[in-house]
Amino acid sequence: MQLALVSVGLATVLGVLAGVAAAVRRGRWADFLTMLVSLLGISMPGFWLGLMLMLVFAVQLRWLPAPRGPGLVGDGLARAHARPARLRRRSRA
Repeated sequence: MQLALVSVGLATVLGVLAGVAAAVRRGRWADFLTMLVSLLGISMPGFWLGLMLMLVFAVQLRWLPAPRGPGLVGDGLARAHARPARLRRRSRA
């Protein structure tokens, strides 16, 4: 239940903020940057993002223990990575 709430919360906040930034600055760098990040978010498989989050936060930065993985925030981000892209497209229009 907590993982679902974190996932939906992160997706909503990131997607709406990116959509508002793109709508306010339509046709400028913020619009194109959020479009690029949205395209990468839709195209990237969730398992790969989860592995990369574990590699960065557990192995290289040593912020989290490696066997447990990224934890609640990392798992929530890995599960919600495509939702902000869809919300960005809806809130920009």
